[in-house]
Amino acid sequence: SKCTYILRGTTSSTRTITSVLGGERAESHVRCLYAGSGEEHFFLKTRQEHQAPYATSTVTIKAVLADQAQLTSNSMIKVASGAHGTHAEQVNKNILLSRQARATCVPMLEVLANEVKCKHGAAISQLDDEQLFYLQSRGITTELAKKLLIEAFLA
Repeated sequence: SKCTYILRGTTSSTRTITSVLGGERAESHVRCLYAGSGEEHFFLKTRQEHQAPYATSTVTIKAVLADQAQLTSNSMIKVASGAHGTHAEQVNKNILLSRQARATCVPMLEVLANEVKCKHGAAISQLDDEQLFYLQSRGITTELAKKLLIEAFLA
C-alpha cells in the first residue's frame, strides 16, 4: 500500500500511523509532508511492524517549519523473529526557516530476525545559501527562490 499524508494549518496536531506487514512479501510506503508556521506543533508517531518474511516498508517524513512551528516525530521499525529478509527504511528530513522553529526526530529499531536490511536517518537544515544565490543571480527574486527550493524539497 502507498499513502501520502499532508498536514498544514492547525495549532496542534497528533497523528499515529501504523503499518502491519503480516503477509510474506507485503509492502507499505508512507510519505508525510508537513508545512508549519506560527505556533503550530505537529506530533507524529510511525510504526512499521514486520511480522512475515521478505516484506518491504518505507516511511518518509519531510517538514518545512517557519516562525515557532515544531515537529516531534517518533518512528519505530519492529522486525519480529520470523521476519527474515525484511527491508525497512525511515527517512526524516526537515528545513527550518527561522531560528525559533524546531524539529525533534527519534528514529528507533527493534530487530529480532537475521538477514534483514533496516536503516533510519534524520536531517535538520536550513535553505542552502548557495542555491538561493544561484537562483537570484539568474534574476529570480528572493521570495520566489525560497518558494522554488521548498517546493523542490517537498517533491
